[in-house]
Amino acid sequence: DFLDVDGAVSGTITATGGAIGVAAESGVAGTDGVLTYTQLNKTIYAIGGSTGTVQSTVYKSSINATGDIGTWSTASQSALLAARYNHTSHSLLVGFDTYVYVLGGNDGSADKSTVWRALIDNASNVGIFTTTNQGQLPQILSDHGSTIIAVGSTNYIYVAGGKNSGTPQSTVYKAALDSSGNIGTFTASGQGQLPIALYGMSMYSATVDGTGYIYVSGGQNSAGTTINTVYRATLDSSGNVGAWSTVAQTTLPQALYQHSTKVITTGSTQYAYVLGGFGGSADTANVYRGQLDPAD
Repeated sequence: DFLDVDGAVSGTITATGGAIGVAAESGVAGTDGVLTYTQLNKTIYAIGGSTGTVQSTVYKSSINATGDIGTWSTASQSALLAARYNHTSHSLLVGFDTYVYVLGGNDGSADKSTVWRALIDNASNVGIFTTTNQGQLPQILSDHGSTIIAVGSTNYIYVAGGKNSGTPQSTVYKAALDSSGNIGTFTASGQGQLPIALYGMSMYSATVDGTGYIYVSGGQNSAGTTINTVYRATLDSSGNVGAWSTVAQTTLPQALYQHSTKVITTGSTQYAYVLGGFGGSADTANVYRGQLDPAD
């Protein structure tokens, strides 16, 4: 298994055999956008990215009952307020409303600290993005990691690593989301900082037996070396990040950069999927899967 009962990455990570398809096959030719998925409406969004020119476009597609992605379209989707790539994005259900958040990134000439939020309506269309009432990143960042997880009754968003004008970072920030889905002030106070500066890593979170964990895998270090290390930190009852450790964490099967990891629940079982990325010398289409199994 990939993650055991203690939330540790352990055992052998195996390839599922499914390769990532070419973007053009799904109608988003050549984009490098960030994919965001809403579980409630089974909808996927490709937000911004670069085709050689940095984009502000938001594409939407629906996922059918057998998991197939439909036609991509920009119809009725509000674009980003400015072009972005190497940003992160997340969707979150707050009460009866679903919001999408876009954090940081680069506009083609400079890194940015902007945090945008937009409401996703009942037809799964993305509304107007705004910075109003959204805590902004404390520094300009691109190629960073971020994740959202609930601790108790509060949702928190975490941002780690990345590059500030080309300089790799090790800072970890936390912000709380209020009952209206607004992001509060980001702070590094009381948060365990990454052991090394990293960018282009994958950051994700999971709750295992009632305890929240955050993971950072792969990425590139300050020397520009692509790594396969997996770090884990425990969240306390206030959502603060503890010390990061590689103890009991199985490394990735290969060094990876700008890959993604998604934790998906199927029935009563959680799976962590590691998808694509740059393998140190070339892009990879590999997809790896691990299971969160409390029975381990």
